Amino acid sequence: MKTQHVLITILLSLFTLSTFAQYPTGGKSRGYDPDGGVRGQSHYDDDDDYGSDYRNSGSHIQLALLLDASGSMNGLIDQAKAQLWNMVNELTYAYEGHGYPTIEIAVYEYGKNELGSRSGYMRQVVPFTTEFDWVAEGLYSIHTGGNQEYCGEVISRATDELRWSRRRNTIKMIYIAGNETFTQGRVDYRRAIREATSQGITVHTVFCGPYRDGIYKYWQDAAELGGGMYTNINHNSYNRGDRYQQDPYLSSLNNRLNDTYIPYGTYGQKNYLRMQQQDRNASTYGQNNLAQRTITKASPAYHTEQWDLVSAVSSGQADLASIPDGQLPANMRGMSLAQKQQFVASKQQERNKLSQEIVQIGKQRSAAVQQQAPARSNSGEATMTLDQAIIQSSKQQMKNGGTVKIQQVPQAPAPTTTHSKPTSQQTQPAPAPRVITQPERIKYPSGTSTTGSRMNTPSTTNNKLPAPASGQKAPKIKYPGNR
Repeated sequence: MKTQHVLITILLSLFTLSTFAQYPTGGKSRGYDPDGGVRGQSHYDDDDDYGSDYRNSGSHIQLALLLDASGSMNGLIDQAKAQLWNMVNELTYAYEGHGYPTIEIAVYEYGKNELGSRSGYMRQVVPFTTEFDWVAEGLYSIHTGGNQEYCGEVISRATDELRWSRRRNTIKMIYIAGNETFTQGRVDYRRAIREATSQGITVHTVFCGPYRDGIYKYWQDAAELGGGMYTNINHNSYNRGDRYQQDPYLSSLNNRLNDTYIPYGTYGQKNYLRMQQQDRNASTYGQNNLAQRTITKASPAYHTEQWDLVSAVSSGQADLASIPDGQLPANMRGMSLAQKQQFVASKQQERNKLSQEIVQIGKQRSAAVQQQAPARSNSGEATMTLDQAIIQSSKQQMKNGGTVKIQQVPQAPAPTTTHSKPTSQQTQPAPAPRVITQPERIKYPSGTSTTGSRMNTPSTTNNKLPAPASGQKAPKIKYPGNR
């Protein structure tokens, strides 16, 4: 018996080491910061079960952003960097007056050759987190290069690896953006999407290019299977010149807001410097982008409790009496407890005042943006961008209680990128908008085949891709690191 016990112990140890090798974060992603410490974990216990109305205070949004990082996608990555703060603001204030949701964002990049075939040419950039400075830092770490875009595999990875909530009132969304055929790679996208939807995850697709090209490359089909919206965008369109009269003042308020943060603990100073770096990164895309970030920092969506003493004390996550002086900034060491409390309270009061002012100015700015939007739209220069696609479809999903029933209104064809050849299909008018009340499959030309676990899509004329063979059983999903 003793020998058997020893053998079982050895086998379990080997299994644990194997699992850790495949999943450096220990399997399901839990929001571990590479700089150290647990960050960005869900504010909710997965076993909690509440009502499904998004407009109840304390609702929860989980959004996984899967970005094509192949060689032609510089514009897409730039949009993600520049438009993060606008997306967060729109989701935060979608139902103002009915409570604010907790928003978690995760990011994957796929299609980059240097990541290697074993990884499927993809990586998890950031797991689910509520700390958006970490998300921004991850986006700025992405650089493009490659041509192996495995859509099915990256959806499967995000479904399996991320820590998805089991609460009924959680809005769970995957957004995948790219421009190549959806059937590439070792994983059948239909099987991957079924896995996602079985967990209550809606899959939205954002095609970078002409509307009809996305249809023939299965991006619309994938969205319909995932219960989401198919959208096309011009990924090379970003106007850095949009400025509003409120932007300079919002930027100055941001500097004053930074003075209200008190970094503490082992990683407090590192995270404070990260916040300042993301201010600088935002400003590289124009003062308007820094203004959007300032509005985010003044909103309930911006979480700093892990490293900022003011937020930690006000939220009840830290007790000043129990924090040793060595964990405090130099200017607080040697203070009495009463002095510490007074100092933190004064910073909280100043932050509250600044945040209220930023919110009010942000509303004025939002009104100015809406007033200028029709003029930009009628000029013929504007096409939908990544943030607009995500905001429109996610709001629709939230209004429908977590489901999407209205198909995306087709956009004007985006300019043909250098990697694709113009075809007669690109010059045709886009289809009329339609309403989908039940899953609907589009009709494709026949003639595809599947071999093993890889779907083959032979080239055809007129930019039309063959459809999956009817009655074909989806192969079992396998990818490097799958348990």
